[in-house]
Amino acid sequence: MFFVLPLFLCAIGTLASPLEKRESPAVTIANGTVLGGVDGNVEYFKGIPFAKPPLGDLRFKAPQLYDSNFGVLNATASPEVCLQGVENESEDCLKLVIIRPASQPTEKLPVMLFIHGGAFQGGGADDGNDGTPLVQKSIEIGAPIIWVSIQYRLGAFGFLAGKEIAATGDTNVGLRDQRLAMEWVHANIAAFGGDPTKITLTGFSAGAMSTFDHTIVNNGEPNGLFRGVILGSGSILSAQAVDSQKAQDVYEDVISRTECAQSSNSLECLRTLNSSTLLSASSALSIEPFLQGGNPAFIPRPDNSSAFFSTSPDAAVAAGKYAKVPVLTGDSEDEGTLFALTLFNITTNQLLLDYLSTYYPGNGQYVSDLVSTYPDDFGISGSPFGTGLNNNIYGEYKRMAAILGDITFIMARRFHLQKISSHIPCWSYLSSSLHGTSPFGSFHGGDVMQTLSNSTSVPAETEQGHFISFVNTLDPNGLNLSYPLINWPRYTPTDPQLLHMNASYNSLIKDDFRSQQYQYWSENISKFRL
Repeated sequence: MFFVLPLFLCAIGTLASPLEKRESPAVTIANGTVLGGVDGNVEYFKGIPFAKPPLGDLRFKAPQLYDSNFGVLNATASPEVCLQGVENESEDCLKLVIIRPASQPTEKLPVMLFIHGGAFQGGGADDGNDGTPLVQKSIEIGAPIIWVSIQYRLGAFGFLAGKEIAATGDTNVGLRDQRLAMEWVHANIAAFGGDPTKITLTGFSAGAMSTFDHTIVNNGEPNGLFRGVILGSGSILSAQAVDSQKAQDVYEDVISRTECAQSSNSLECLRTLNSSTLLSASSALSIEPFLQGGNPAFIPRPDNSSAFFSTSPDAAVAAGKYAKVPVLTGDSEDEGTLFALTLFNITTNQLLLDYLSTYYPGNGQYVSDLVSTYPDDFGISGSPFGTGLNNNIYGEYKRMAAILGDITFIMARRFHLQKISSHIPCWSYLSSSLHGTSPFGSFHGGDVMQTLSNSTSVPAETEQGHFISFVNTLDPNGLNLSYPLINWPRYTPTDPQLLHMNASYNSLIKDDFRSQQYQYWSENISKFRL
């Protein structure tokens, strides 16, 4: 959930490699000298540590700034990703990647700071998330940017909750990893040619949800760390508290899968546990039937004992406690199809109700009332939308896909914009560029495939051009780029227009589809917290 399928991204995410012999770029910062590599007209620096390795006593602790002198750092290889059950992974993973134009202008460049997706359980800064095509495109259109991609602890290592964790005060350490990386970038990016006053925070999927979360951290005070945000397929992720029963159930489930079940101090036992054992316990939860779809075990959860992340995102936005910076946000049309794919046993309305009730314990009636607004019509009105009876690969697949896409992405984005767009500049899109892809339609992650590609398709040119414009000017129209880009009007509560990206053209549509479903969900949003 909240991820882009690696199989799709392998086609576009290649490791940078020098195309010609050239002197290695070198940048000196407080920790030493960073030696990078060259890939055509860009330079890259990979695996730069921003925090101390979160090992031993630092497991489950808030990250600490990397303050050692590494002398000369060879930063030409992709960093090991944070533990997630794949190759090339390590618990010592709090590192970042910087990609910049090889030809450095005299003026400092705007920065796009990227948080990867992966359901808060997977992903990394580089593989599948290579920003090289975007930097190259920015050079081509004469508006160069610098790309920074960061890593953070995942699964139980970064987002374990429960009363034991809450008692330590070190909650949401994966989110805190991201914040420390942002602070590192703000302090060090000038040495790489970046402007620390012109940072746009961006992410896709869980990375977009994380990006949103940083707009409400510290009651919405950005502390100069970013001046705008781009959210791709993710925004508000409403959540129960860090010490809620749902969070505690996940903690107990992790414990039960280890020898720490017999310990008198389960958290300290987990802290000293072999990393592979903890990873196995963490990963096992992701394949539990009740935690598939859009109901992940490990997410940022509010902790009201500190201002860092004190309130569920929906409540923070409703209270006006968010960073007053421009927002560009959007979704793919069929966000829920990939998530519904694993739920083959959901073949009747009652099974669908039973399953979705596990998302929101104690709020079954609200789930039932919401589900009743989605017709049980053999998938005709379901997702992938506009395909009639086609693509309904099991009994409730298309209906389930419509609901999951709405409650996790589409309606969350609309709620966010309805609350903020009267106060700050906002733009929003809907991507239908993969309409007709059977049985997924314009699936979750289809937009990032375009943004981080070398494609010259209309969707790729549109996303790259508008995003680069936003990073440079805080307006997706700011560079006045030509076709296929069109003028993208601001989103307002009374005129909620979306840039509608199709496979071969762009248009504008109103953000008013499935209004009955949205009205019920938004009026009862506090009952729909994961």
